[in-house]
Amino acid sequence: MELGNVGESSTDDHTRDGENTAQCPVHVYETIIKNDIGVDFDHTYDQLAHHEFGNTDLDPANMERLQKKKWKQKCMLSVLIAGFAVLIAVGTIIFMLLNRDSQKAVFCTDAPSLLDFGPIQIVCVVTTTSFSMINVTFKESYGADSLLISQIESDGSIIDTITNDNIVISYALSIVTIAIYNVSCPYNGFYGVSVDSVNNLTGRAEWQLSVKAKPSGAVQINLHPEQITSLGTIRSNNLHSCAGDIGNPGGKIGVELLLDGHVNFEMLDPSFTSITDNAVNCTVFREFRFWINFTTEMNNAAIRCKLTNDEFPADPPIYSQNKTLAIVQRN
Repeated sequence: MELGNVGESSTDDHTRDGENTAQCPVHVYETIIKNDIGVDFDHTYDQLAHHEFGNTDLDPANMERLQKKKWKQKCMLSVLIAGFAVLIAVGTIIFMLLNRDSQKAVFCTDAPSLLDFGPIQIVCVVTTTSFSMINVTFKESYGADSLLISQIESDGSIIDTITNDNIVISYALSIVTIAIYNVSCPYNGFYGVSVDSVNNLTGRAEWQLSVKAKPSGAVQINLHPEQITSLGTIRSNNLHSCAGDIGNPGGKIGVELLLDGHVNFEMLDPSFTSITDNAVNCTVFREFRFWINFTTEMNNAAIRCKLTNDEFPADPPIYSQNKTLAIVQRN
């Protein structure tokens, strides 16, 4: 009795499966393609055992639908691959357009260096793998002509065209290195690397060695003896002056005043100023001339020059000696 119930239950299950299969053949098709090979075979055999040949992949209609679906999937995959290829190509073109400089035969990078500092290295990268000659040149910052320092042949050998122990040229792994052991004023300028490639294309790049110098030495103050109140008119022939080395890039010179009885110096805004700069040994020497419309309260005040350079914020200001004003009141 129990075995009969089991058999009936199994028969009923198969009958319900057949009914469901007849009602929804697409569901059977999806089940077949989703399951693994073993389950797919068992399910197809089960269908054939219940005379449901039309609902299996063996039916020509179902096989045609499956082939069409696979073809559509392949087409979609091909479109996606082609789309990615187009995006990569467009991105590469945009990158090359935005980085034209990096596509040159050679490129270098600018950088400053402190005076009397070293050694430093100027590095230029050669992007072409084959060349007939590389020329290394130097031109002073304010010079007109370039000087050939050395030549690098196609085999990497170096021919020095000038003798200078302070400059050493080397070449390895497509990198030209210009080593300067002591950065002094004569080496301030433009270092060029030109590449003659085997296909007659020439590339050139320059690297500027900008020598920076800190202010040095004392600041001198000079007061004109004419210190009269309420003159009203600027007397350009009777100017006071501050002078000193302001460094490179150049700093600035100002005037400070400490009134009699006060504690702190204050910046003074002169009524007239005149500046004269002279380049001396890669630094700037400045003469700062000024005129003050004196008042009676400035009598016995201390006055001094103040030199600062924003390029070296950690360095303290340089002051001149204090001078004392002897104001004469105008009648």
